[in-house]
Amino acid sequence: MAVLNTVRYGDAAGPPLLAVHGITGHAKRWTRLATERWSAYDVIAVDLRGHGYSTFEPPWSMTQLVDDLLDTLDALDRPEVDVLGQSYGGMIALHLLARAPERVRRIVLLDPSIVREADVMEREAEWLIATDGWATRDEAVRHRNGSFGDTVHPSVADEVRDHLVECDDGRFRYRYSRPMVITAFGEMAAPLPPLPVPRPTLLVAAERPRIVRPEVSAGLRERLGEDYHEVSIDCGHMVLWERFDETATLVEDFLR
Repeated sequence: MAVLNTVRYGDAAGPPLLAVHGITGHAKRWTRLATERWSAYDVIAVDLRGHGYSTFEPPWSMTQLVDDLLDTLDALDRPEVDVLGQSYGGMIALHLLARAPERVRRIVLLDPSIVREADVMEREAEWLIATDGWATRDEAVRHRNGSFGDTVHPSVADEVRDHLVECDDGRFRYRYSRPMVITAFGEMAAPLPPLPVPRPTLLVAAERPRIVRPEVSAGLRERLGEDYHEVSIDCGHMVLWERFDETATLVEDFLR
């Protein structure tokens, strides 16, 4: 049994919302959404295995990641939750539904990384193997800031404050297990899980670039039927950073 590190936000008596970050992420990525927009919910943000302050021990399989979520919900006495998954967290949310549908009320998938092209995932893994942190904090900030331009995005500043550490060798790295992340890249190329017990599901897809392929949308629609809803946003992968208000409103309206 493994109980994940959690960060709790909002009203402990409110509807429970399990928030699952993406690969290389951490629980505090949800801080702004949870505190500014979702204070009526009991937001349970977790550090996935291999991330943040949770255990880094293998195995890092999808089966184990779902086990970790179930163990954590049991420890918190939360028998049923809404689930919010971003990127790889969206894939984990679907596998949680496939394994334990009685624990899931509804699902929100924020640009989920599911059924990705094998060659793309191989390149991502090779890049990570070749990239071992950054020599300075500024280098790490510039890389994470990416397409935001010369001005550091406030969410990137928060990410660096909460998640970047200087290691014993003097290099700066985010607080995650590289072997776990490489394992996850392989998992992202796997097929959709069977979903014999549908639940209302909202998928928010980013358009730049579009990683949720039409065949993935079709597969989810086939499995979930009228319970499946999809919305596209003209932004990059980190929809919760780039389109904060629109993302928050979509989630609120869906869960209302």
